[in-house]
Amino acid sequence: MTPAASDLVLFGIPALALFAAVGFGAATRLARRRAPGAKPGPLAGWLPIAGMAVWLSVTGLAAKSGVLSRFDLKPPPLALLMAATLIVAIGVGVSSTGRLLSQGVPLWLLVLGQGFRLPLELVMHQAAAEGVMPAQLSFGVSGPAQVLGYNYDIIVGASAIVIGLLARKHKAPRLLIRVWNVAGFVSLSIIAIVAMLTSPMLQFFGPNALNTWVAYFPYVWLPASCVAFALIGHIAVARHLATQPAQASSTTGREPIAV
Repeated sequence: MTPAASDLVLFGIPALALFAAVGFGAATRLARRRAPGAKPGPLAGWLPIAGMAVWLSVTGLAAKSGVLSRFDLKPPPLALLMAATLIVAIGVGVSSTGRLLSQGVPLWLLVLGQGFRLPLELVMHQAAAEGVMPAQLSFGVSGPAQVLGYNYDIIVGASAIVIGLLARKHKAPRLLIRVWNVAGFVSLSIIAIVAMLTSPMLQFFGPNALNTWVAYFPYVWLPASCVAFALIGHIAVARHLATQPAQASSTTGREPIAV
């Protein structure tokens, strides 16, 4: 049964998940047009988008059917989904699609796109305050039942907006972007570890702090979409920094702009 939550949580999670998915689709289309050596075809630019739509449909249906909430199975389907999400995200990031993103999307836009994690963390904090999500997966809950949180991804999201806009104006050193990108990787890693620790299998923080809500629709799209696309974005930034010179294509044409 889907955990009861306020409208902010119930609609906020899928809205941000779809926003991230649409952003990924738009970025792949942009990259397909602008990446050096890209050969746009009638279907080529739509393949990543079709794959994304299939992935969201499969994960959503798995949650709606109740399969993911079968914690009595060994291994639990939710654990398999979490592993699959990481594999798919990393696979896309290191694939030709990830290469196109790193080459065809301006660096500042790759960074700015991670700004969706700011409102996401605010919605997750609300979910923790309502008891829908373990507080350990947020930046903490204050009040009579104060709980320490281990998720400070809100800083990554807020800084992505600032650094992305600075990079757009050629005022963000690449070293700053490298440090930010590593911090983003570390933040996602911490969240993944805490998510595993709060799983029904481990119950590291006790039986009252179980991360079961993502087994239900629409919350399953939090890891399947938001986490996945955040990871793909970080890999694209890393590939850009590793392979592209200190100048990148502008948003119009192929004239270079400093980043």
